[in-house]
Amino acid sequence: MSTPPPNWYTDPAQPAHLRYWDGTQWTAHVAPGVPTPSAAAQPVAASKMSGGTIAAIVIGAVAVILIVIGILAAIAIPVFLDQKKKEADLAARQSVTDLGVQISAAAQDHAGLLPTATAFGSAVQLGYGDGADALVLLQPTISFGGLVGSDGDHWCVWVSSPNGTHTEYQYSTWGELEPGSCGP
Repeated sequence: MSTPPPNWYTDPAQPAHLRYWDGTQWTAHVAPGVPTPSAAAQPVAASKMSGGTIAAIVIGAVAVILIVIGILAAIAIPVFLDQKKKEADLAARQSVTDLGVQISAAAQDHAGLLPTATAFGSAVQLGYGDGADALVLLQPTISFGGLVGSDGDHWCVWVSSPNGTHTEYQYSTWGELEPGSCGP
């Protein structure tokens, strides 16, 4: 049976002290013990990560960020585009309503005669050739489609809105405001 080598060891009779073991027996030599730190109080050595582990963590984090950005884009872009279409529809409805109100007023002022309508860029001139013309400004991106009818009581005007949900809106004496181009 092998015995421990000579050295100072914790005294079996008094654990707060050290006693010298001469290799065969305990001697009378005793010294105050040096308390050994508990395992919880000992510093933990930092584990070193390999370059591959760090690269994998960075790549994983970037992948998660890209996935989150992709999800947000998949939600935000259609909402943004839908909002743009709604804005274009609103601009078209406003423009054709403004035209309809002016046509109705002009027809009333001229004994039920339908005025002529001539587009000049983003404006439409309504008139009879008597100097009492009205100029109606269209909203940006909206263009004049046309005016059809037989008299001041039976007419339809329309505008085009290439960026809207509906590409054309009409205002008429028989159907008021609705999508369309005054067709049958």
